[in-house]
Amino acid sequence: MRSRIYSVLLGLAMGWAVLGVTACASFAPRVEKPAKRPPGFYTPSRWMGLLKKGSVCPTVPGWKTQTLLELAAAHAKDGVRKKGEYAALPELARENLKEKEKLNAIFHKHGLDRYCVFTSQGHGPEFQKPACLVRADPDRMALIASAPDDPPLADQVREPLAEQFLNQVGSVQLGYANKPTVRLVFFDSYPTDDGVPTQFNPVSAHGYGMAHLANEIVCGTAAGCPIQIATRLALRYDGYNPNPYSTDNPGSDLGGRQGRIGDLATQIAAEILYWHSDTTPSRPKLILNFSIGWDGEYHEADLDKEQMLDTWTQAVYHELESAHDAGVLMIAAAGNRSGGEDSHQALLPAAWESQCPDGPCGEKIIYAVGGVDWQGLPLPNARPSGMPELVAYADHAVVNGDVHTGIYTGSSVAAAVASSIAAVAWHLKPDLTPALVIDQMASHPNPNPISGTATFYPPWKSQPSLKWLSLRQTVASLCTQQACPDVTPQPQGTSPADLSAITTQVDAAADQSSTTAFPDCGEQDTVYFSSVIPPNKGCPIETLPDMGTPAMIQPQPEEIPCPPCNIAPAGTASARVRQVASLLPPAPEAVGDPKPYTLAAALDPDWAAVAHDKGTTIESAILVIDCTSDPIIKERVDVTTQFKNLYTTPSDSVRINFGPVGERTTLAGCTASVDFTLSVTINDVPSLRSAQSPVYVDP
Repeated sequence: MRSRIYSVLLGLAMGWAVLGVTACASFAPRVEKPAKRPPGFYTPSRWMGLLKKGSVCPTVPGWKTQTLLELAAAHAKDGVRKKGEYAALPELARENLKEKEKLNAIFHKHGLDRYCVFTSQGHGPEFQKPACLVRADPDRMALIASAPDDPPLADQVREPLAEQFLNQVGSVQLGYANKPTVRLVFFDSYPTDDGVPTQFNPVSAHGYGMAHLANEIVCGTAAGCPIQIATRLALRYDGYNPNPYSTDNPGSDLGGRQGRIGDLATQIAAEILYWHSDTTPSRPKLILNFSIGWDGEYHEADLDKEQMLDTWTQAVYHELESAHDAGVLMIAAAGNRSGGEDSHQALLPAAWESQCPDGPCGEKIIYAVGGVDWQGLPLPNARPSGMPELVAYADHAVVNGDVHTGIYTGSSVAAAVASSIAAVAWHLKPDLTPALVIDQMASHPNPNPISGTATFYPPWKSQPSLKWLSLRQTVASLCTQQACPDVTPQPQGTSPADLSAITTQVDAAADQSSTTAFPDCGEQDTVYFSSVIPPNKGCPIETLPDMGTPAMIQPQPEEIPCPPCNIAPAGTASARVRQVASLLPPAPEAVGDPKPYTLAAALDPDWAAVAHDKGTTIESAILVIDCTSDPIIKERVDVTTQFKNLYTTPSDSVRINFGPVGERTTLAGCTASVDFTLSVTINDVPSLRSAQSPVYVDP
């Protein structure tokens, strides 16, 4: 069965060869780079070339030659996992021919039949670019990290945070379906498969977690869910070697923390082929989720000039254009901040919502989504100039119960939430176009007040206000009371998870013996540092480059040192009186004494193990608290000693007492993070990098 389907897919791809032949000669490659572009991390065992019109993919001695679409067809067979999924496909030859012609026209329109892939067949000669190629580029990759956390502190906070995630986002019961009505595909670190991931592997944890978060929202434990969760492997590599020419292997089918743009390009085309090969009238709608991304500013320079993009990046963009023309909805993570580096946009592919390489953007081909916390405040790790108009809850998201995932904060969660809402909306109203699905979601946002405006949007538009996407509001707007599926109700108020009763192994106090102003830290009301912290280490996230080498394809969020970090009032939950319903919008400060707070922290053992192995050390750790409601506060507290102790003489967890925050009696309206300065050695050269752990705030 699978071989017959594969034959159909390969036959489709073989039809996308360029007609006409132009002779090719070879010469040494010369890759043009714009001025000041930092060196990339290349895998020279695979190159992609863009053909001149009227040419076919040439042969190169020592290299295997395929069109991009032929390579994608070979991967499309990996999507055929469940027996009988498209059981009638081989009997639909004439319909397949029609579908092939439709897709052929779309691919040709966007030039996907002009891309050739060259793979080294050993340690033969270096790649020589034939004359019939307009340009050629090696594939690219870089460091990423996505391991989950498992310290005992995470075991304590996982249950309340998982409950909080579903309280904030909601979940829906859609009833039984013989065949899926919507197919939701995650391009990530999990192996290619149809269905919710079942096999946990640390190197594929990020994709595993994103798919399970979506499943919690749209399906839960219900059988016969009409939303089909599927995965496609875009991140195939584990580990990191700073030598850019060291990775000559095809990676692992089990997934990894690292990926190549070429792998993403191949899998996008493979999914379009696989989905489009179902020619039945009941073919499911298709949503592609990209909770991964790469920094287009760092490597691509001008995103609005196609000639500045390498061939792999061009191919990804034209695949997204093709998918859009085929009726596919695509949603991507806007990305998280990158240390002190100057950022002016979202990550790719999300940045293509507003910046198009082939001229002024018309209809959006992809939708960027940013993350907010339970108050609707932008997450502390949001890119300063990369917050799009659409946002979703994405604060310390986790699945608990029979399935355990890591604890994730960042725009990848926001993208997974938005994709899930879109899947439910499309199931309820299958006649909607992808653009109308998004319009419906954006037109019925979360009713809780939210302040703030987008920082990344089309330059020809006025600055839009943030729109907080809501499953409950979207469902209510699309159905009558009689036809509405069951949606978990919004709990009373907007209470955050209660984390005040957790226990820790070590009780300590933050060193606040001296107060010193550090100009590099920007504007702040109060800075509490011990005298041993040098000024150049005071504000790592603002002054130092990010710990992760600017990545090609990277989960959002990347691995962080302290996933379960949280702030809660000192004392027990029973001793507190909450007036949560009045927290949004921010209410005047209640009468009373300033409330003392504590930070509960535990280092992710996987992160610590890799750090020890690579000789990375923690130089400083600064707790940053930003409060936007009255009174406005930006407070920094030195917690270096406590985190160094966790790192050098490990304990399971520590509670760091840091007292009141200004004169506040509640941390409603506040966000927090722990910003680390790390000493790393790359190519035997030591340097300082930053890493950031968002902190869950229990007011």
